[in-house]
Amino acid sequence: MTEPQFLFNLNEGVESPESQDPQFAGRVQWDKDVLTEGRLTLHVSRLRTKDSGSYECEIHVTPDGTNSRRCWLNVTGTFVVNVTQTSYQAEENQDITLEWTFSTRRETSLRSISIVCEMFTEIRISVLFHLNEGVEFQESQDPQFAGRVQWDKDVLREGPSHFLSPDSGPKTLGFMCVTYSSNLMGGTLGDAGSTSLLLLSPHL
Repeated sequence: MTEPQFLFNLNEGVESPESQDPQFAGRVQWDKDVLTEGRLTLHVSRLRTKDSGSYECEIHVTPDGTNSRRCWLNVTGTFVVNVTQTSYQAEENQDITLEWTFSTRRETSLRSISIVCEMFTEIRISVLFHLNEGVEFQESQDPQFAGRVQWDKDVLREGPSHFLSPDSGPKTLGFMCVTYSSNLMGGTLGDAGSTSLLLLSPHL
C-alpha cells in the first residue's frame, strides 16, 4: 500500500505547508472564513490527471472528537483534434492544403506524436499520410499519393498539422485523420487519441 500524500494540513488553526506533498505545492487554497461554520473548502488549481484518486479528510474538533470522510476525484485529459475546414472544393490537377489542429503542451516532443490520415472513397480506404512516433512511415502510404504529399514538421509540435495533397481526384469522399500522443496530457493518462473527419468536394 502506498504512503498517503498530504493535500492540506491544519494544526490547531494554523496551516502546515511543510507536510504538504510537492505535487500540490502552490495549488491549494482554503477558505478560512467558513471553517468555524463547519465547512472545509479547499480550492485546487491547475488540475492534472495524476491528481485523480481517493481523498480522505480527517477533522478533529476539541472537545467534540475526530471523524473522517472520503471522496473520489477523477481528472480526465483533454486532447482535441479539429479541422480548420469541414469541406474543400478543388479542380483536378490543383494543389490543396488539408489542415488539422490538435491540443499540445509546452513539453510536447515530436517523438510523442503519431498520426494516421486516410482517404475514404466508395470502393476503398487508402492511407494518405502516416507518422509513427515523429517519423514518417512511407511504406504504409497508398501508391496513389506517392511523391505528392508534404507535411510541415516545424509547426507540428505547435498544434496545426498541414498536409499538401496535389491533384485532387473527382471520386474523393473524405479524409480521416487520427492523432495519438503518449505524453500530451502528462501524468498517468497514457495514450490519448482523437479522430476527425474532413470532407473534400472536388469541382466536377
